[in-house]
Amino acid sequence: MSKPVILIIDDDKEMTAAFSLRLKDDFEVFGASNGWKGLTLLDKLRPAVILLDLNISAMNGLEILRKIRERSGAVNVVIVSKSTRQDWTIECANLNIQGYFQKPCHPIKLITKLKNLTSLRPKGSLKNNFGQIWCTITIRIGQNVA
Repeated sequence: MSKPVILIIDDDKEMTAAFSLRLKDDFEVFGASNGWKGLTLLDKLRPAVILLDLNISAMNGLEILRKIRERSGAVNVVIVSKSTRQDWTIECANLNIQGYFQKPCHPIKLITKLKNLTSLRPKGSLKNNFGQIWCTITIRIGQNVA
């Protein structure tokens, strides 16, 4: 049985290398240092999950996410970013991301999320974790969670 494919779109080569090293036992990992390369690999590889940074030069992660949804609406996308912009996080949730991790993130939590997404995902469907994301946002900015 082949390993699920993970595509990392992040211009931080050290971060991509660190993620690749942690994920290589369970996944086939490919990296792209910018959005255009990532979109090319998306078409070529058909990954099970994309790990996407929002703070990327040339084309920001939100623009990349919009293009990903135009090309392949059913691919799982997990944001892994230092960005704390609430408006971007909400927009990502509206674009059906499957998770949001703040860098630096706990590797075991990320690996667990990726394993869940690749083993439990029905073909052609997305699960929006907006409620989970919203709780994370509100807790971080100090608002009450209703």
